[in-house]
Amino acid sequence: MAFVPFGGVAMVELLLDYDTQQCETTFYVFEDTVWTATGLLLLAATFEDWWTTEVRVLVPNTVALRAIKATSLASETAPGIELAVSPPSVGTGTSPQLPNNVTIALKWVTALRGRSFRGRTYHIGLAEGQVALNAVDSAHLANLLTAYESINDYLEAVNPDWDLVVASRYSQGLPRVSGLATPITGVTSDGVIDSQRRRLPKRGR
Repeated sequence: MAFVPFGGVAMVELLLDYDTQQCETTFYVFEDTVWTATGLLLLAATFEDWWTTEVRVLVPNTVALRAIKATSLASETAPGIELAVSPPSVGTGTSPQLPNNVTIALKWVTALRGRSFRGRTYHIGLAEGQVALNAVDSAHLANLLTAYESINDYLEAVNPDWDLVVASRYSQGLPRVSGLATPITGVTSDGVIDSQRRRLPKRGR
């Protein structure tokens, strides 16, 4: 994939162990200045605080956050850091986990329409007690949406200039000259179970 620069955008990768598999969840944050290593480290720490406070209580104890990467996308040589979470932050749920591939898609929305202005996150960590047939339990779904919607609250509390964004690298199938970042205004989900086969053991991240 060709590198597409994003001025002011940092990519945040949450590195998790899920049963026997290494998995990632990725977010993008905009700041109207140049990202420095110091700022990236603070950003990673903010996401650690968010995950440990909001998400850890919603996932089974087979999920563990072990590190967070934060990388400026301004250029291929822009700063990047990795923050170790030591000891790893482990989920507190005791209901048996569902297979690694079982997930739910959380859809990020913005004030604009079109594919370039929508994103999604495939949540890591669903347990038997959180699912009924082919859908996530309504109460658990509400908790998930509340948790993910709170990301911007955590960002703003540390730096009011930080915004969670949808990052678009392509337009009509072609790489953009520079990436397009659009502030996220909310998160939704239909609650229907989805699948991520690469999260199964021995399949790769």
